[in-house]
Parts: sequence; C-alpha cells; structure tokens
Amino acid sequence: MRMLTHSEPSISSENETYHGGLVDGWQEVTALQDEVESIDLKAGIRNIFFSPTWTNAWFKTLGPGKGENRVGGKALAVTCRDSEGGLVGYWPFFQVPGIRNPGLWPFACQSADWFEPLISTTDPKALTAFFSQFKELWKQHSFLWLPLMRQDVFEEHLRPALKQAGIWCLARKRSENLRIDLVDGLDFETFCKDCMGSKTRQTLARKRRRLEERGPIRIEVYDDYKNVKRMLSEVVRIEDANWKGQSGLGLFSKSNIKQFYYECLPQLAESGNLRLSMLWSGNKAVAYEMALIQEGDYLMHNLAYHPDFSAFSPGLLLLLHNIEWCFLNRFRIYDFMQGPDEYKSRFANFHQPLLDVALFSKSPAGAAHYALMRFMGKKSSAQS
Repeated sequence: MRMLTHSEPSISSENETYHGGLVDGWQEVTALQDEVESIDLKAGIRNIFFSPTWTNAWFKTLGPGKGENRVGGKALAVTCRDSEGGLVGYWPFFQVPGIRNPGLWPFACQSADWFEPLISTTDPKALTAFFSQFKELWKQHSFLWLPLMRQDVFEEHLRPALKQAGIWCLARKRSENLRIDLVDGLDFETFCKDCMGSKTRQTLARKRRRLEERGPIRIEVYDDYKNVKRMLSEVVRIEDANWKGQSGLGLFSKSNIKQFYYECLPQLAESGNLRLSMLWSGNKAVAYEMALIQEGDYLMHNLAYHPDFSAFSPGLLLLLHNIEWCFLNRFRIYDFMQGPDEYKSRFANFHQPLLDVALFSKSPAGAAHYALMRFMGKKSSAQS
C-alpha cells in the first residue's frame, strides 16, 4: 500500500491551476472520504454513486471478495486538486485480472447507474490535468471499463480530454437515460397537459376516486435514518409481490443486493440524499418511489406498486405527485435513470443513450483487450 508520488506538470487556467494525481491502496483511497464529501458539485459533474456513503456500503456488501464477486485486487483513485491543494476531482477503481497486466473496474460496479468521475468543475484544463494521470496508470494496467456513462457528459467533457491525452477508447450504446428538464417558465399543470390528453387525466382522476372508496389514501415521505430503515420492510413486500420480484429481477431479489440497500439507504437518508415516498390505501402501502437527491437533481432510482392495486394506477399517481413536488421545490431535473420504459417516454423531455465505455493502454496487452472488447461488442450487437 503506498501513495504514488508521480505527478504531471500542473495545468493552469486563467484563474486556477490544477494538479492530477494517483492514490494507490484501499486505506489511502478510503482516507480521502472526508475530502470527497466536501467537494462542491454545484457546477461540476455530479455522481452520487461515488459518494462515500454509497461506496462504503458497496465495499461492505458487494466489493471485491464479497459474495459472488471473487475478483478484485487493490484500489486506485485518479484525483485532481486545485492550486490550494483542495480535492476537486475523484474517480475510484479496483484491479481485476487481465491479459498480461490487470485492468480496472469502477467502485460500485454492480449497484450504480453511471460511472463518470466526480468533479467540481467542467473546466477543460481541470479535465486535462485529471486525464494526464493515465500515462502513469497505463504502466501497470491494460484497460479500464466503465459500464454506464451518460452520453452528454461523455461527449461534452470526457471525450475531448481523452482525445487530447491520446487514450484509446471504445464506446457503444448499452441502455437509455430519460429525464425531465424542469426549465424556467414550465409549471406542473402545463406539463401535465402536454404529456397527457384530457381523457387520460379524467381516467386517472376517476381511478383515484375509486381507490379512495377502498379506504383513505395518503402519501407519506420518509427521509431520515430511522423511518427509512423502518419502512424498508414495506418496500420489500411491494417488490416481492410485483412481476419483477416474482421473476427474480426485483431490486431486492438477490440477497447480497438486498444487504447493500439495507446498509446504504438509511445512511443516504441521514445525509439528506434519499427521499422515500409511499402511497397508502387505508393501512396498506400500495406503491413506493425511491429517489436519490443531489444538488437539485431528483434521481428516481426505483418505482413499484402492489399488483393487487394495479387497476388504480398507484404507481402513476405517486409518480405525478413527486414530479409536482420537484416543480414546487425548484429542482433542476427529474431523472428516470436507466431504461426506456413507456411511462418514462410519456413524460420525459430529454432522451439520451447510456454508453458502455472502455479505455485502453497503447501497449500489446491494451491492444489485445481492445480487439477482444470490440469483437464482443460486435457479437452483442449482432445478437440483439
């Protein structure tokens, strides 16, 4: 375990100088957590999946050597600091076996929705300093795999820096990301009229009245450690009953993933980064929505309803309630995260691919991984 001392010449902008760095070793990367928590992400690339709360829970339950994850060696983080030594960028990885040299996978690789670096600025010169560290990285590694990246972040900020650094890259579409940009001048009523015709709105109002006939309906919000932990049993009950849970595809279907969420979600609530809302009919919870909250972004991580109440569209009722809440509280976006589900397409005003990205060293081992992943990508495209 050691702290790498290698550094590239500093990169200066008009008002700031940035220095890239590498931190090597699990203890050394873990020691950065207080600094990572303090990074100001209002103007940068936000990624809650690299927050210490998320990655700590991942390491305890899903990290290298845990459960089915038998691979994985030492940890390594690419960092960027400003002229005062403050941490402004962070990208954590762990080693996996490779051809001749090991490769790198990102922290939280089984539990996150995207894997862009966490960085407080999109200043191209900061990103240049960040990626300058790959010259050192490639001395011991052949490839770096990023299973999901948002196309807008990749194309606007990362690809230019990768090109300037001369890094080999493969990128292909893996999934889709849909979101609602809550632009100035757009109010909730206008939004609903644009997304749903008058007949659809009337039908939804009728379903709500029919649901009320079965018992008083209410929506409760849980956003603190104690109540989130208490209500997870209701979340699991709804998940287990719906079709995803019945087919083993639910959020809590795998025991190690369930363990991860039980560890992570209450901690996120304690730090103000989780909002769990639940629609009740009488004394029975019939739908829930789990959202991650970060700097004006509402990230809808999961939405599910109990099949016994499907005729009343409880998921849609809860979804609309939370979209209205985002309008009222002046959120920047309501993000549907992964997947092109039909209901998401109805409401989203922004669509983009989620990319599978791999980076490679310019070496014989890197070339071998490049050729292998390119072949596997073509094979996957042909099969789909």
